[in-house]
Amino acid sequence: MKPRKVLAPLAALALAGALGFGLKSVLADGIPSPNPLYYSGTLTEGGTLVNGTRSITVYLWPDGTTMGTPLCQTVATTAPVTNGRFRIALATGCKAAINANPNAYVEVVDGTTSLGRNPIGAVPYAVEADHAVNATNAVSATTAATANAAAGTLATTLSTIQGQVHPASGFRAWSLTSQMIPGNETVTPITFDTVGFDTASEYSPATGVFVPKNAGVYVIFCGCEFVSPGAGYVYGAFIHDGSLEIAGAVTQSGAGTGQGITPQVSVVAGLAAGDQITCNVIQDTGAALGTFAGGQRTSFWAARLY
Repeated sequence: MKPRKVLAPLAALALAGALGFGLKSVLADGIPSPNPLYYSGTLTEGGTLVNGTRSITVYLWPDGTTMGTPLCQTVATTAPVTNGRFRIALATGCKAAINANPNAYVEVVDGTTSLGRNPIGAVPYAVEADHAVNATNAVSATTAATANAAAGTLATTLSTIQGQVHPASGFRAWSLTSQMIPGNETVTPITFDTVGFDTASEYSPATGVFVPKNAGVYVIFCGCEFVSPGAGYVYGAFIHDGSLEIAGAVTQSGAGTGQGITPQVSVVAGLAAGDQITCNVIQDTGAALGTFAGGQRTSFWAARLY
């Protein structure tokens, strides 16, 4: 008879290394389906892949020497072999045996020839995969109401964490009431009486002051619309932190009277908690001039970036 060699990996049991005896050996190979456990490998004789049927027995033992009754025994008297490849479904009790004996040894017998014992050496992939299948089934069994409740709880938790790490900060306000601005370029703060939103209650419509509760980098906008009495007059908008100007812009009216003109400025600035941020304007027509009292172009807003 030609020399036989069995490259018979116990893929389901995640064998590493070889089980050697005579001219036969078993090597780890592949990943089978998770349930039940499978033993698969390649059989050659004289270097030629075998085709036909073989009698193959697989034993699981608690260690490398104990005799008597194995933990698990699977007999495939007519295992089909195609181009050297074969695959045997192990007995049902093998999974429980491996779970209870993670240090078990495997022995493969080709016909009447034992290939010796070798430690499994790893947690069986198939057993672990079965755990994953059971977990998936448990999730699938969860009712929609429970899932929705869990999602709601998670969303609340994430929102709480976000609020602690990056507290919300931002507002937008505009003025629907005309405010008289001196005509001698006196810097005058605007009080914006209508608040669109104020996420952390940091803006006062009574004083027109934005007071951030948390230090950070903020984007700030200030703009005010006038109806100019003529050409050549200067109008300006400025953002102040207390008495310190941190941004400003001026513009000049064009020809004609009754022209709408809106000086505006925006800035990205680092603010400290408790800073006093205001939106201020000037005009140089020589007489007091009221801000335009319609729409939202006379507006003031800020938002914390980080």
